[in-house]
Amino acid sequence: MNKPLTVTSEQVAAAKLQIVLDRKRGQASSEIVRRIAATTSGNVGVASRSASVAGQPPANLVDDTGGQVVELSTGHSHVNPTSLANLADALRAFGRHDEALATVRQAHRDASERHDRFGESKTLRVLGTTLNQLGRYKEAIDAHSQALLIARQLGHLHGEVESLIGLGDAWKEEGRLEEALDAFQRAADFAHELDSPQTEAETRVGLGRVLQTMGRHDEALTQLRKALDLHQKFSERTTEETSTPVPEV
Repeated sequence: MNKPLTVTSEQVAAAKLQIVLDRKRGQASSEIVRRIAATTSGNVGVASRSASVAGQPPANLVDDTGGQVVELSTGHSHVNPTSLANLADALRAFGRHDEALATVRQAHRDASERHDRFGESKTLRVLGTTLNQLGRYKEAIDAHSQALLIARQLGHLHGEVESLIGLGDAWKEEGRLEEALDAFQRAADFAHELDSPQTEAETRVGLGRVLQTMGRHDEALTQLRKALDLHQKFSERTTEETSTPVPEV
């Protein structure tokens, strides 16, 4: 059995926004976008299939679009570049790389035209991650490097971490192991500073993979054990945050 694909709540919201935009344009949304929009964050394999063949979303899909559709009511029918980048990331997760690339490049153009530096950094990170998966590592390095520079200029530490992880992945595949090691180590330090155990765990896994490739097996094992501890910490934190207290009688 194939592992079920998952999407985040941000990606679901982005797909819903795209459907709203398509409706305003009189266009039918693609089947994959409707599948993403018709689920909750989690297992897409059990998503509702209530979105119609014509691309019309069920009524509840347009209730929580918030301010992410920019000036739809005045005729400016475009979606916030960050939301569009989230949609591209979901398409990438489904292996729809051509659609993901087209979507995120459009999002990047929109962000650049509107001088949306945060949006530029986000779209470049998604572009880099997609290129990484396609094995286009030099292009991925360029995209992540640009994203990293913008994130630094904005003081957006989480963006720096994501860019460094992308650079670490690409540099490892290019055989530039020292650079990959440095990128993952800096990302781990920043993630620890952000108190983000899930993200730090990802950086520790990256460190472990690079160290293993370098033949430094004991150090790799140490990093992977740290990643397991961080995953446990994240699980415990998530359980605490989602627990519903029993009301006193």
